[in-house]
Amino acid sequence: MGSHRSKKLGITEGYWAGLSEDRRIMWKFFSRALTFVGALAVSKTGVNYIDWLIAASTTVFSFLLIESQRSYTRYSVGLRKKLIRVSVALVATSVLFAGGIYFSQAAFFALASTYTSMPPSSLGGEYSEFKHVLYVLMFVCAGGVAIVRVFRQLDVMGLIYHRPRQQMTRLLVHKECKLGGFPRFACFELGVIVAAICYSGVVASLISGLLEIVRIAVDAAGVS
Repeated sequence: MGSHRSKKLGITEGYWAGLSEDRRIMWKFFSRALTFVGALAVSKTGVNYIDWLIAASTTVFSFLLIESQRSYTRYSVGLRKKLIRVSVALVATSVLFAGGIYFSQAAFFALASTYTSMPPSSLGGEYSEFKHVLYVLMFVCAGGVAIVRVFRQLDVMGLIYHRPRQQMTRLLVHKECKLGGFPRFACFELGVIVAAICYSGVVASLISGLLEIVRIAVDAAGVS
């Protein structure tokens, strides 16, 4: 029975249960302040409300994951399942979001580079504008098909969605990671915080690039 119960403990629950309330409140304040300040420091998109949104989202996610593992067995069975589902879904969708933006930008620049390096089309005569638009549409369609094939060959969905989801399921459902002692406890929680901060920086950088692409497109449309 003891062994069966120990498997249900949260990753950090064993160590957290032995801490005094004074040490708990100090560690909670330190970890949450570090998460928010760190995420806000690296979130530099140039748009304040997006930066604050990224920092707040990072803080909420790290709090959810860390806090749920500190007192896992104290929650009802239904709440435990919901916490695990939400945590796994948040990680999977977060990686999917960042990976989707990254690969979309890579595909966009690849298409743009290929198009600009091609010789200009000699589609003169009657309906030349219509022919040029048709030419561009054919190029985009052909490029889109090629990108989809490359994504399938590289198993991009497996890389940015299925594998992160599987790893989080192993961590939170199967409880393959058991931590005892302050060094391991601190490594886990600080690891979650640092990973969340790094994710904030990556997402902010990707969003900045996306906003720049939108600005260029808007300026080009205005000029034309």
